[in-house]
Amino acid sequence: MIRKIKIFFKKESIFYFSVFVLILLSFFATYYKYGILKDYIVAYEAECDPSTESCYVGCSDDNCESNYYFKIIEKKAFDLFRSCGNAVINCDDAQFCSESDSFCNVIICTPDSTTGEECYSFDNLNL
Repeated sequence: MIRKIKIFFKKESIFYFSVFVLILLSFFATYYKYGILKDYIVAYEAECDPSTESCYVGCSDDNCESNYYFKIIEKKAFDLFRSCGNAVINCDDAQFCSESDSFCNVIICTPDSTTGEECYSFDNLNL
């Protein structure tokens, strides 16, 4: 009887140790992918010229007295950090897609877009 109890605890210890190791491996694999390789997509607002393209309209203040125009750019984070370093906010290379980007998508405003943002369409002005 005592011998069976000792064997049970050994099997249980092996199980918990295996679960702990798997959780630890999962944590480090996730950290490596997102923290070190920066393998994820970021979306941000980029400057948009309403005289040449369709733009989203945003408010600069709470009362919406002054507007700014933007388009949405999606890029892989490692491409953004490669071209801009840690100064991503003040980086001119973040305002457009380059050929060296592995993934880049520019989302321009269309009347049927479902983002919930107001749209200023250049196409409507030329009609």
